[in-house]
Amino acid sequence: MAYSAAEQQVSLADRRILVVDDNATNRSIFTSILDRRQVRALSVESGPAALAALQRAHEAGAPFDLVLMDLQMPGMDGIAVAERILEDLKLALPIILLTSAGRSGDATRCRELGVAGYLTKPVMSGELIEAIEVILAGAAKSSSTLVTRHSLQEAHHRLRLLLAEDNPVNRSMVVRMLGKRLARAEQNVDTL
Repeated sequence: MAYSAAEQQVSLADRRILVVDDNATNRSIFTSILDRRQVRALSVESGPAALAALQRAHEAGAPFDLVLMDLQMPGMDGIAVAERILEDLKLALPIILLTSAGRSGDATRCRELGVAGYLTKPVMSGELIEAIEVILAGAAKSSSTLVTRHSLQEAHHRLRLLLAEDNPVNRSMVVRMLGKRLARAEQNVDTL
């Protein structure tokens, strides 16, 4: 899934993001990255603390815009917390899960749950901000769309081609000449 620059135009200033990680250093780093973008970040150390913070924010009429959460936490892991958040429609909001050790099937499970993003640590600050912007801009609208490091990289390598040719045979031949790689993306070729 590639995301255009227009789909990423979103201000993070004054957005509310909940950072959930059992590691104090990670919480501090993520909060610092968000603070530089004027995000109003709150950090908590566990799944139960996250659920309580989300509930309090909802009841106060100041819900969070996104949850940034570690996948591997003791007790209640990120998947269990995500399930609880997404089961309760009052608390349904985008979630980005972060992992130090991606396991086979994690991304599939995230997609099934409707998690918005899945990133592997270490996460560069630019990559994290880009993922948040894509998600908050609504570029990843489908519940089966999962923003990952790979989908973000694809967006930077996307080629858009305008082919101005009135003869359909010539259009087809040019696309074939450009190779199978572009042929798969033929629907992204605008023709006149």
